[in-house]
Amino acid sequence: MRKALVALSLLLPSLASAQAITFDEAISLSTRIPRVEGTERALEARRSGDADIGGTSQGLSIEATPGARILSEQDSGFEGSLSITHSWNLGDLTGARRRAARAEREVLDAERRALALLARLEAARRWIDLWRLEQLAGLLREEQALAGALAEATARAVGAGAQTSVDAAEVEAHVAAVELRAIALEGEQHEASIGLSVAMGRSPSATLRPDGSPPEPALPNDVDLARVERLPGVAVERLAAAAERAREAETAAGYAPIFSLGAQVMRESPDGIVVGGVVGLSFPLFDQGQRARSVARGEAERREGQAAQARLDAERELSLAVHDVEHQRLQEQAARERLVPAIERLTERREAALRAGEGTIFALLDARRRGLEARARAIEARAARAWAEVRLWVLLAELERAGDGS
Repeated sequence: MRKALVALSLLLPSLASAQAITFDEAISLSTRIPRVEGTERALEARRSGDADIGGTSQGLSIEATPGARILSEQDSGFEGSLSITHSWNLGDLTGARRRAARAEREVLDAERRALALLARLEAARRWIDLWRLEQLAGLLREEQALAGALAEATARAVGAGAQTSVDAAEVEAHVAAVELRAIALEGEQHEASIGLSVAMGRSPSATLRPDGSPPEPALPNDVDLARVERLPGVAVERLAAAAERAREAETAAGYAPIFSLGAQVMRESPDGIVVGGVVGLSFPLFDQGQRARSVARGEAERREGQAAQARLDAERELSLAVHDVEHQRLQEQAARERLVPAIERLTERREAALRAGEGTIFALLDARRRGLEARARAIEARAARAWAEVRLWVLLAELERAGDGS
């Protein structure tokens, strides 16, 4: 039995060798994960590239027509003309391009904020889960000590004839159950540590442990569901629909009439020079970009539908988050104030009965198991309540950030 207890102590992870990470550090590092930074770089590349969109939509046109007069011997010689024209799109193509580019950047920025929000929520959930497992590990270490003391007391009682070998077997089974639970918990802690490392954009090369307790954010009593329009997941779809409308306008502007203005110099053999102006106007008769415009228009309609659905989904998520806070608070209160104290009183009474010779080791171990389960349930309820509060807190903070335009 002693060997089993020693093995149990080795199974539980050593906190001294683990790297401590606070909740705030996990949240801060989560926004630097590769997919968020990649989106930020893409946005910066778009800003830099879109700044080079020219102020005119058409360039210079230079046309030369060299030749020679060969039929008239008297006037034979080199002839040719040189034309230089500049064209302007009358549909404000440059402005349409800039507006479409700005709309696309707004979509990319909303996507960046949406990814950052998901990253913060994921890191918060992972950190709280790791905290939960550490609390369970501490509870299991306490149970280990109690099981060891009970095993030694039972062994002495069996030697003195006060208890039977059946009692010893029951205690040994209890120690084995604690050991099995430790094995499972060690695996869960390792997996949770890896999950938190990845959520922070780190390689899972070190064992992590939570430093401190989950935050206790101050939450408002009432939440305005109409504000979900500010959440980036909703904004992405709304802005994407606007970007498609801007692309449709850009395509239409590309088929607007083109006005040209320039000068032409002609040389006529043998020594004549003619200088004149060039004025031109071209416009499409049939192809006006109907294909590309219809694609953009259809995509805009689809994204507007998705924006409406995203708004409903966000209202549902926020409403559930508000309810979950109250629900988890009630569950934790019931576990902490009613379930755990009741099982502790039961355990104390069964211990007293065993000492008085009126109880059995079976009844005491049953109370111990139920006590372990009750305290574990209280820890689970505490973690669930912390996650519910933090999730609502992060969502509300994002609403405030979007409202400030930051």
